[in-house]
Amino acid sequence: MERRPEPVSDPREQQFDALLKSYREACPDPEPSVNFMPHLWAKIERAQNASLGFRRLARGFVTAAAAVSLMMGALAVIPNSATSPIYTATYVETLADNHFLEHVEYSEAPRSDLSDAFDDSDLI
Repeated sequence: MERRPEPVSDPREQQFDALLKSYREACPDPEPSVNFMPHLWAKIERAQNASLGFRRLARGFVTAAAAVSLMMGALAVIPNSATSPIYTATYVETLADNHFLEHVEYSEAPRSDLSDAFDDSDLI
């Protein structure tokens, strides 16, 4: 026993029913056929393949960024074999290796005799 809808008196309900009727006419139910599922899966795969190119590009950038980060980290951690002795020697070792003082016979710091230039009365 099929139930029939009761007549509607509300104009908004009538407008809604008319909208649903026009929708059913514009978008009819697809007829089931043998090729329904293969066509549906073909549409789904086309949509997925469109985003697959972007996904591959993004994965490539992430891989490249990870490789560059690891290389930079390795360069920062591994000590440089050609380091300058200035940075590796201690202060005492640098003084011990300084041969400049051995070749100087006499060395005196320059003196400026400013005591004559000023008078004690100028300080007050």
